[in-house]
Amino acid sequence: MRILPCLMLIALLCRPAHADTILFDFNNTPIHTPLPLDLTFSGVTAHFSATGQGMSIQDPTQSIGLLPAGFGDLCISPNSVFAADLIVDFPQTMLSSFSILYAPQELATDSSATMRVTAFENGTFVGTNTYQVPASQAGTWPTGTLSISSAQGFNHIVVHYDSPPPASQTRGHRPGGSHTTGPAARGGRPRLL
Repeated sequence: MRILPCLMLIALLCRPAHADTILFDFNNTPIHTPLPLDLTFSGVTAHFSATGQGMSIQDPTQSIGLLPAGFGDLCISPNSVFAADLIVDFPQTMLSSFSILYAPQELATDSSATMRVTAFENGTFVGTNTYQVPASQAGTWPTGTLSISSAQGFNHIVVHYDSPPPASQTRGHRPGGSHTTGPAARGGRPRLL
């Protein structure tokens, strides 16, 4: 079954236990570099990988033709329209918080998809959190911040497209000019940039 993409743009913020906030961006990574990929900022290494058909570094202005609010330069994007989760491991570091800026491919919608982040410490479940861009901010390529915090600490993150928009209505289109919003099939996953 083919799934229409739900493209996500990512700017990654993490806070190691007992340290300042660190921003991971992909601006110095060559475009089209596939995951897995290791990046180190401020002495903290993150190992990025993906499920499904994988992900790679892309320029959103080239891949989607615009730059959603809050994003710039290069981001992570899935290599296909099929299901893929983003996995981020911190092999030598325990985090106390993690956040990721995303923008689902939604075209003039009245609501937005639900995203999920799940945290683990050495394979043991720590917690999970979901986020949905508020209906008042939905529309075309809305941006949201998915985050999780835990005093226990964690070193493994899974970012997952949890569910499509609950009210897939379009705005600003003539009757009969339908758009498919989010993934076309239930249970679809996002494209991540």
